[in-house]
Amino acid sequence: MLIRESLEKCPMNPNEKRLGQYLIDQGIQLENATVRTVAKEVFLAPSSVVRFVQKLGFEGFNDFKKQYLEEIRYLSTHFQKIDSNRPFSQNDKNIVIANKVGLLYDETLQDTISLLNHDTLQEAINRIEKKEHIAIVVSGAQKGIAYTFKEKMMKIGKKVDIFDSMDEAFYEACYCSSNTLFILISYSGETSKCLFICHKLIERKLSFITITTYGTNSLSSQSDCCLYVS
Repeated sequence: MLIRESLEKCPMNPNEKRLGQYLIDQGIQLENATVRTVAKEVFLAPSSVVRFVQKLGFEGFNDFKKQYLEEIRYLSTHFQKIDSNRPFSQNDKNIVIANKVGLLYDETLQDTISLLNHDTLQEAINRIEKKEHIAIVVSGAQKGIAYTFKEKMMKIGKKVDIFDSMDEAFYEACYCSSNTLFILISYSGETSKCLFICHKLIERKLSFITITTYGTNSLSSQSDCCLYVS
């Protein structure tokens, strides 16, 4: 979940709502703000501001500010040509719709590439190279992409199994050998059964990679090798 969404949706008392709205309204202008200046603006004690950002999952105000400003900069520099939620209108002609959808796919690809971190990508590559067997846990629209990946891996001699049944994936996580690498794919990062499998892998100290959306979610917070998508 994006920090802005947390500020909008987190259960709050009246003082927290006022503070949350202030942080949304200020946006990038928070760059030079301190916990004391924010507290003064919303008529709260600095300790109340710190408790609020800790409620959102941050260590303190500086940690919150750093990540919030990074998010604002990211959102302000992506999808400028087209609205990703409403890429075309009811009155658009078919060729216009085709071009807009093509542009959306192009921007999504470029956006995802911009989210790649060199060291994390190298770590993912190293983990794939070291393991004999890859188990992909996926459901929904991402299954097609997983099967494309499986085909490419087969061409270089890597065995890949795709589990769209979460129960079967959990049994695999319980009993597979240490030569198995799991790839957990969840766009929201909040799929309960996927998280259950993640916890089992951590318990067994097995290697895994996660692929999820940009922002903070339960799956990415449990992973030490996470690749983000647009």
